[in-house]
Parts: sequence; structure tokens; C-alpha cells
Amino acid sequence: MDNKQKEDIYSQKSEDNRQDLENMLEPMPDYIIEEPQPTDEEINDLKIMRDFKNIRLYLQIAGICAPVSLVIGGVLLGTVSLIFAILAFKKLMPYTKRKDELGVQALHIRKYAILALVVSAACIIANAVFVITNWSQLEGMITQGMSTMQLSGGSSGGTSSGGTSSTWG
Repeated sequence: MDNKQKEDIYSQKSEDNRQDLENMLEPMPDYIIEEPQPTDEEINDLKIMRDFKNIRLYLQIAGICAPVSLVIGGVLLGTVSLIFAILAFKKLMPYTKRKDELGVQALHIRKYAILALVVSAACIIANAVFVITNWSQLEGMITQGMSTMQLSGGSSGGTSSGGTSSTWG
């Protein structure tokens, strides 16, 4: 096969490839591109589903944050829990006034929202009472910790009289 025949073959292949590309780039027919537009009822149903999903998420956050605030989070985490419980309760209220099956479900969920409100408020109160009753001890621990750091030259571990930097003495 000489060079002329090779060039003819390559030009024929490139012409075929160019034609294939042009066919692929042709505009699609309108009947394929058009998608059915959702009706108002479908849009409303999607909004309701999204609202209930958010309500469930808010209640889960409130239900987790409230008890955890008693262990590590304190008043701040309890406040976050209360805020999410209030958001869930407020978002749920319009649905509780409905007279259909969705209203019945909203009334059942409202019980959990009220429970989350009560538990969150109780955790905030318990954390606040703990801080108020133990403030003098907490303040003493804070100042003692700072004075220990100053005496040891800014390091967290103190040095014993023997010159070792062991925590145990």
C-alpha cells in the first residue's frame, strides 16, 4: 500500500468521523427535550414532604442535644436543643389545623415536639442550677489552675522538688 492509498483511507475515515460528529450535534427533537411540568398539587405535596422532613430532623437534633447537654454541653447545648424544638413546633403548627390525614399525623408529631420542648427546658434549668450552686467551686478550680500554670512557668505539668517533670511526683 503506497502513501496515496493511505491518505485516501485516512481522509475517508476522517470524513466519516466528521459526519458522525455532525449527526451527534444535531439538535434533539422538541418532544424529547420537553419534560412535564409539575402541577400545583405536586409542588404543594413536595413542600409538605420537605417540611415534615425538616420537622423530623429538628426534633432529632433537639432530642439528642438535650440529654447530651447534661453531660458535656451545658447551658449552650441545651439552648441549641430548645431552639430546634421551638423551630419544629412552629413549623408543625399550620399542619395541626388541617382536617385530613396529614392533620392527624401532625397532631401525633406535635406530642413529640412538646416533649422535646419540655425536656430541653428541663435540661437548661438543670444546667443553670448546677452552674449557680457550684459557681464558687468552679471559680476556685479556674483560679487554682491559672496560679499553678504561673508557678510552673506556663507549662501544664508541674515540677516536683526533685526536679523531675513527672505528673505523679
